[in-house]
Amino acid sequence: MLYIRTCVVHVCRAQLDHCLADLSPPVLVLAGIGLLLSSWDRECDQSGNNVVERFGRELLASFPKDSLILTRGDLPGNSLRYLHYCQDIRPDIRLVDQEVRTSVLLPLFTIQLFYVGFY
Repeated sequence: MLYIRTCVVHVCRAQLDHCLADLSPPVLVLAGIGLLLSSWDRECDQSGNNVVERFGRELLASFPKDSLILTRGDLPGNSLRYLHYCQDIRPDIRLVDQEVRTSVLLPLFTIQLFYVGFY
């Protein structure tokens, strides 16, 4: 009985060693990819980054009451538009994107921004 048990243990151990030898390259590759992705996720997590929001808020706070603000470019234009239209910050100001003047949307904006002369 002891002999059979010893044989079974040796056979199982040999089979396990064989399986681990066959699986070790894929397992190592998957483990490496998992480690790489977990470190990359920590480095690229920008959920706490509020630089653009602070930029827009400080920029809006610097304008006098009832200002007409002409923007050009993505950073100032998008950050000011988001804060003004979506978060309703500084409802007294008016935003006009200078790059819209060359767009096919100009007729729509001339109706919306009737107080601005587009020439």
